[in-house]
Amino acid sequence: SPDKEELHEYWWQLVERFLQNDIYGFRCDAAYQVPSDLWRKLIGRSKAKHPESRFFAESLGCPIEDTVALAQCGFDYVFNSGKWWDYRGDWFPSQLQVLKGRARSICFPESHDTERLATEWNNDVHRIKQHYLFTSLITTGAMVTLGFEYGFRKKPHVVHTNEFDYEGAHFDLTDFIRHVNDIKSQHRVFQEDNEIQILDAGEHVLAMRKTTLDGAQSVLLLLNRTPEDQTVPIAPLLRSLGAGALGKDGAPSSSGIASVVRLHGWGAAILEV
Repeated sequence: SPDKEELHEYWWQLVERFLQNDIYGFRCDAAYQVPSDLWRKLIGRSKAKHPESRFFAESLGCPIEDTVALAQCGFDYVFNSGKWWDYRGDWFPSQLQVLKGRARSICFPESHDTERLATEWNNDVHRIKQHYLFTSLITTGAMVTLGFEYGFRKKPHVVHTNEFDYEGAHFDLTDFIRHVNDIKSQHRVFQEDNEIQILDAGEHVLAMRKTTLDGAQSVLLLLNRTPEDQTVPIAPLLRSLGAGALGKDGAPSSSGIASVVRLHGWGAAILEV
């Protein structure tokens, strides 16, 4: 625009109109395609008038450095790509390493841009549960699309979906979601974009250590990559974290950590270490 200030003022008036109608949350689509000086003005003016306002930068598909730049513009949250991780490649842990301590990000099991998990995985409830647990606990924020909890199968549309698209329940994950959310709320280590360390637990199990930014809390998260049951010896994992986690005989110390963890198909386990 040849009149950038007037254009910026137009957008501010739009945001202010929402704020005046008690709408304080803004998910900004493809936020990385908008100049950063506009975001700084909109977010700064919004929070000056309404400190409770929150801005979420939808940043999927851009370089991770652009995502961090959005956080530095004042966004409260950015989005990460954990939904697409197969628990094997190193690209997602690398992204988390860049975000660590520099941004608060949101993960999700499905969105309006993806197929419903109930469709993608043909109502495999165990696998769907595991993915919700992972996406909820891996970073600061978690998001679910309406209907995920009941196994909705129709992909939502960003504009045209309405109340007539509401489906009946194919299954009910509400109790499970509540349980996972309780775990997140009770452990600070699951409320940060912090240190992630991938450990070697064999071909069929993902093992990762997640540690708070201040190093005060640490957990070991185990995820079964397969529908078959797996047995995971814990001593080698603890040994890789340092001898301080082991007793004199090289076994797990008496801190309540089991020597072996059995994961059922698509199962998960959380151990404090």
